[in-house]
Amino acid sequence: LLPACQRCLPAWLPAVISEGAAVTLAAQLGVLPFIVGYFHQLSLISLVSNIVLVPVLELTALLGLAGCALPLGDYLLAAAGFLVRQVLVQGAWLSCLLGSVLTVGTLPLWCAVIYYGLVAVWADWPFLQFLRNWERRCLMAVCVLLLGGALLWQQYGPRPLTAYFLDVGQGDCVVLVTPSRQVLVYDTGGLASFDTGGKILVPFLRSVGITSVDVLLLSHYDFDHAGGASGLLRHMPVKEIVLPREQLTEASAVIRQKIIAAAGESKIYLAKQGRSWQFEDILLRLSVPAEQIAGNEASTLAGIFSPYGSLLLTGDMGEEREQNLALGRYTVLKAGHHGSKYSSSAEFLQQVQPLVTVISCGRGNRYGHPHAETMERLRASGSRVLRTDAMGCIKIEFAEELRCWAYDGKAFRRLQNNNF
Repeated sequence: LLPACQRCLPAWLPAVISEGAAVTLAAQLGVLPFIVGYFHQLSLISLVSNIVLVPVLELTALLGLAGCALPLGDYLLAAAGFLVRQVLVQGAWLSCLLGSVLTVGTLPLWCAVIYYGLVAVWADWPFLQFLRNWERRCLMAVCVLLLGGALLWQQYGPRPLTAYFLDVGQGDCVVLVTPSRQVLVYDTGGLASFDTGGKILVPFLRSVGITSVDVLLLSHYDFDHAGGASGLLRHMPVKEIVLPREQLTEASAVIRQKIIAAAGESKIYLAKQGRSWQFEDILLRLSVPAEQIAGNEASTLAGIFSPYGSLLLTGDMGEEREQNLALGRYTVLKAGHHGSKYSSSAEFLQQVQPLVTVISCGRGNRYGHPHAETMERLRASGSRVLRTDAMGCIKIEFAEELRCWAYDGKAFRRLQNNNF
């Protein structure tokens, strides 16, 4: 690719800049499908940043080597450290420029094949030199149209209301995407030694082409539900944050403060009984305890209603609060408290009558979730049970028929509908 890249650069550029730009451009063209496939993003500023910053890094490496070998090396190492800090600062500044990064999402494999075909024709590789100029131009135009169509379909193609129950270990995290691309995140998971918000939730959102969140709703302040919120807020803009109406303890106050500190320009609200959002024909409505209490029973409930089904998200709500609710039927239930025997009582299940129940819990967790008593009650109610510890991320589409998918580590596989 290097000769083709050198031909496309202006002849008046100095040789040092021209060679560096051509090498950088050739490398990026060669690995572009891999970058998009793994990170679901495309850096539009990387060519400029490499031309500007890589020479500084080369000088830094030389200073570092010299500092290790020469007298008065501490001064050279200090200079190298100063340059490294400046590279990091300038790199962060470049990456924050408007339009510097394009979120692409997940594209089918055939897009990579077409892309490399386009690059081969553009670079006029020897095995394609039999093509005449007009044939090359036509082939390139067709490839560009196909790739552009795939990108447009990924971003704007029709899709039903979709719920993703992410595998965040022993915790809860649900992402809802409406047909008009509004995004609701309900809980963010949280592990003591792992940033579930920044390292699971944000990459997942990028993989489905999402660049911002409309509503972040936290059921309560338990770390396995709200611990990843600050990581999400550091990496992705969120328009509204709805905090739980919960009596604060020392631990929950710390979590709340971290969320507020990372919120930036996000609007922050306290959950209120009956508050609702209307996303075209999708309705989101909240239910909160009558009194401000602490712990699991303080969980904010979210009911999502669409023309093709409904979903109830329950946080860690247990039997005590279940007895005082009048909810009606729901198509899909996110089981309370990770399938604990103290949640999802028989009376509650008789009231909700879910066709599908999703249990979010960690594989081999020390609490034994989901408990055998809960599984027995769900089987007796006729609800089909899907578990993140056994199936990974679970995807449910609300369309003419309820469609369920499970992530096998490489892609989503469709589950048999049975009697949905």
